Amino acid sequence: MSTSFVAPKEKLQYFTAIGQEELNKLITVSKPTTCLLDPVPTKLLKELLPVAEEPLLNIINSSLSLGHVPKPFKLAVIKPLIKKPQLDPSELANYRPISNLPFMSKILEKVISAQLCSFLQKNDIYEEFQSGFRPHHSTETALVKITNDLLLASDQGCISLLVLLDLSAAFDTIDHDILIDRLQNYAGIQGQALKWFRSYLSDRYHFVYLNGESSQLSPVKYGVPQGSVLVHAFMTSRLDYCNALLGGCPASSINKLQIVQNAAARVLTRSRKYDHITPILKSLHWLPIRFRISYKIALLTYKALNGLAPAYLTSLLPRYNPSRSLRSQNSGLLVVPRIAKSTKGGRAFSHLAPKLWNSLPDNVRGSDTLSLFKSRLKTHLFSQAFKKCIS
Repeated sequence: MSTSFVAPKEKLQYFTAIGQEELNKLITVSKPTTCLLDPVPTKLLKELLPVAEEPLLNIINSSLSLGHVPKPFKLAVIKPLIKKPQLDPSELANYRPISNLPFMSKILEKVISAQLCSFLQKNDIYEEFQSGFRPHHSTETALVKITNDLLLASDQGCISLLVLLDLSAAFDTIDHDILIDRLQNYAGIQGQALKWFRSYLSDRYHFVYLNGESSQLSPVKYGVPQGSVLVHAFMTSRLDYCNALLGGCPASSINKLQIVQNAAARVLTRSRKYDHITPILKSLHWLPIRFRISYKIALLTYKALNGLAPAYLTSLLPRYNPSRSLRSQNSGLLVVPRIAKSTKGGRAFSHLAPKLWNSLPDNVRGSDTLSLFKSRLKTHLFSQAFKKCIS
C-alpha cells in the first residue's frame, strides 16, 4: 500500500433496507428484457407487481441485512456477440462474451450500486480524474481536461508526453481477492456490506447458450459479469459527439463536418444539391456546426459552475471578482486567462469557455435551471446563426 494513501475515516458497515416505493420505481423504469434464467417474463412480472412486490421486497432486504446474495442470482448465461459485423464469425476471438443475468439480480445490484456510489461520492473516495461510471462525468469531460492541459503546455513552449494504456479483457481479469482488499482498505467497506460483496463474488457460475444448446456450468474465478449493473454503475448525435474538443479548430476542419450536416439536411428535406443550405438548416432548427460547438462548450461551462460536471473542469473556470464594487460583480463573469498563441492556448477550454460565457446575455448566464439554460442558449445561438434569415 502506498505511504501517501489515507484510509477513509467513514466506513460503510451495512446497506440500508429499501421501501416498496423505491423497489416499485426500480422495477418500473427498468427495461423489460427477459433473461433465459428468469422464471417468468419481465413484462409479466411488471404487470403482476402489485401482488408480487412484497415477497420481492423481502428477498432484496434480506440480502442487504444478511450480507448474502441468493444462489440463483449468481448464475449467468453467456451469449457470444460478434464484435464487428465484418469480422469472421468462425473465429472465437472475434466474439465478446456478454453475461445475461436474472432480472431481479440486476434490481438487487441497482440497489447496492446506488448506496455504494452515494457513499463514495459523499466521502470523496473517488479518484479525482476517474471519469467512467460516475454521474456528470464522461469521455468528453476527460478529453476536455487532457486536451486543455496539452494545449496550455504547448502554449508555454513545453513538450508533452501522453501515455495511453488499454487493458485487454479488463472486466474478465479482475482478481476477486484484490477487489475485496481494495473495497475494505481503500473504500472503507466493512461489516455486513463487505460480507455482501464476498457473497456476490463467491460461488458464481456461468454457461454458454448458443443456437438452442447450453454448455456445462463453469465456475467464475476471476472478473465480474459484463452484463452486470454494478460494472456500469454507471445523425446529429454523431456530429455532436465530443465536439467540445473542436473549439478553436481551423475553419477548414469545421467545414468538413458542415458538409456532412448539409448533406444530411438535404436528404431529410429532399432538397436539391444547389439549394441554399441556410434556410434548410433553419427550417430543421439545426444549429450549424460552429454554433453546435459553442453550444456544447457553454453547456459544459454551465454544468461546471452549478455542480453538474467534474471538479477538474470547475477548477478551470475561476469566477471574476473585481477589486472594487462594479456593476459586473454580480453578473456571473469568469476570468479569461492570458495565452501566448491563439492556435494553442487559445483553443484550451480554460480560455475558450470563459470567453464564450462572458459573451452570453445576462438572462442566459443567469438561468436558474439546466433546462431553462439550454432553451435560452439555443434561442440565443439560433438568432446569431440565422439572423439574416429571421424575418
